[in-house]
Amino acid sequence: YHGYGENSPIQQMVDAYEMRDGTKFSWGNPLEAAHPYENRDPRFYATIFYDGAHWKKRYPDGQVYDPVGIIQAFTKLILPDGSTLPGIDTRQGPIENWNGSYPNYYLRKFLDINNDHLSVHQEIPWPYFRYAEVLLNYAEACIELGQDQEARGALNQIRKRGDMPEFPTSLTGNDLMEACRNERHVELAFEDKRFFDIRRWMIAPQVMNEDAKGIEITVHGTDRADRSTYHDYSYKVIDVQKRHWDDKMYFLPIPFAETQRNPLLVQNPGY
Repeated sequence: YHGYGENSPIQQMVDAYEMRDGTKFSWGNPLEAAHPYENRDPRFYATIFYDGAHWKKRYPDGQVYDPVGIIQAFTKLILPDGSTLPGIDTRQGPIENWNGSYPNYYLRKFLDINNDHLSVHQEIPWPYFRYAEVLLNYAEACIELGQDQEARGALNQIRKRGDMPEFPTSLTGNDLMEACRNERHVELAFEDKRFFDIRRWMIAPQVMNEDAKGIEITVHGTDRADRSTYHDYSYKVIDVQKRHWDDKMYFLPIPFAETQRNPLLVQNPGY
């Protein structure tokens, strides 16, 4: 995760991105489950590295496995003789596998494709507060006041910029608030907002108690370096890390040194 202020399991983050037509993505939909990275919200492709995502030409040690520059996050490539090969961008891959992700996703947002990430530290301005958040804050306040039309207007400015369908006038009340929160989830992904959002909305028990998930991908092919030979993809959501939420985590503990300085300080509940 980018910064401690991002507190969303990556698979949950991936699933939050809608389909291109504005409908929710669902693993229960056979067509979507068979092609989970097709026809998604354009912001998904700008934010997440997933199996099959195009990036840039590999460094020399990786070109023998991938001469083009396509993320290999598949778990297992099954060859005609029954033997298997892992994707090179996994914890089983042949290059720096210790640095692979457990969910088999990576962060694309903020990366400059022209930077030499092997030897040059990338520096970019950090978006502490940008106009999209102004609109999201305003929309949320409007919904709380029952001003749904005003809220939709603000949210649709963000949707339009992201090349997504506008929210219809039929979307109101609690459904609009749910859509607003999801819009905030995907628009401000990895910008140190989600950690605080789930606490102020007090939805942490619902979104943080489920074990962290990842993706397991099996595919058939004849040559790891030639993706045109790949066929019969299979995707399976897997558990990658145990998670447990305790309501005391709505607050941080008061440091021991501070309680020593002022004995009148009362420690937060549960610590």
